This record gives sequence, C-alpha cells and structure tokens, in this order.
Amino acid sequence: MPGPNYEWAEEAVYEAAACWAVKHLTPFGSDVPNETLKRVKVLAGEFFRNVQAVDWRQDYAPDGTADAYFSSYDVHTLFVAYLAA
Repeated sequence: MPGPNYEWAEEAVYEAAACWAVKHLTPFGSDVPNETLKRVKVLAGEFFRNVQAVDWRQDYAPDGTADAYFSSYDVHTLFVAYLAA
C-alpha cells in the first residue's frame, strides 16, 4: 500500500509537480476541473511522445480577440504550466 516509505515511480513525482503547478500557479487557481486537468495531461503526453503532435491553433479568447494557442484557449495556460513543471 502506498505511503511515506513506498517506492513511487519517477513519473509520479513529475505528474504530481505538474498537477500542483496547474492548480496553484495559473490564473485559474484551484478552480481547474479534474476533466480539464486530464485533458492537459493527455495533451502533454502526446507532446512528449511527438513534439509535432501538438500544434498551434487559432482560437478566440473570451474578450473576442483571436490568437494562436496550444490546442485551445481554455487549456493553453494550463498546458504551458504543466510542461514547465
């Protein structure tokens, strides 16, 4: 059973750091729904397998301005925080 003396996989440390960063270092704060966090995790996994799998797409911010984002406006900042962590 996992606990303080359990040998966690190295990937678990990276994933925990990334999830913490998304929840605490983005403008959305702890309001990030778990489903969105799962989308970001899958997107990051695709990115690490093949950098070209994740491309820039044009999307619109809530204020109506168009810009290029990784995947979409709603996950762009979260995706960047996940990768940076």
